[in-house]
Amino acid sequence: MKIQERSFSGKIFRPKPKCYLSSNKKLMTAITPWGQEAANTQDLFESMETQYNFLSEDKESTHPFPKLMSLTPIENDMRTTVIQINQNIFDKINQDEYAMGFELFFATVVGNVFTFIQIGQPVVLIDRPHQGLRIIGQTATPPLSHKTNKKMPHPPLPYQLLGVNEDISFHPFFFRFQPEDRLILLNRDTIPAKWFYLKREERTVDKLSQLAAEDQPYMPFWLGIIDLMDST
Repeated sequence: MKIQERSFSGKIFRPKPKCYLSSNKKLMTAITPWGQEAANTQDLFESMETQYNFLSEDKESTHPFPKLMSLTPIENDMRTTVIQINQNIFDKINQDEYAMGFELFFATVVGNVFTFIQIGQPVVLIDRPHQGLRIIGQTATPPLSHKTNKKMPHPPLPYQLLGVNEDISFHPFFFRFQPEDRLILLNRDTIPAKWFYLKREERTVDKLSQLAAEDQPYMPFWLGIIDLMDST
């Protein structure tokens, strides 16, 4: 995997995700901290990487949480990792009072299978040659819409955060990707309508960022494009 990023500050505050990629380019996270400014997202990524690698490499290990028969082994390992990390954050930071939480995009590539988990944003769109953009994964992200509201909105708030409750609800997703598939990640409450009319060769970081900034100049956003086959 390889990711290109772009962000825009707008006139309203929204925390910016921080991206991390494992040394083998097979595991990545985009972590958006809400709360304490000193939140160490690097430590969070390293904890997730360690936990996931332990579960995926040691098949004889006992999962601390029941596996779900409806999920693949990779999905179960990722699910267990997120549940364990959520519990750790809640126990250490938020048990007495809410101090911080995190939006999370957690993804792995094994062969041609891309598996991911979303806690809050970003929204995920698949960019496939000769096809339009299509939202995949967790699509019920209120108030997500590709309709534009020209009025100045209230500051964006997350609808779900990692670490603020003992229990957390989410569902892993996976798909088999084709050689030229890419993913577009967007941290913003609305998707610019003009994105859906672009040709594949026009869907660049520069063009997508330009349209998002023109669509709602006051609205901050973060944009990431993941090349699934690129390991440079």
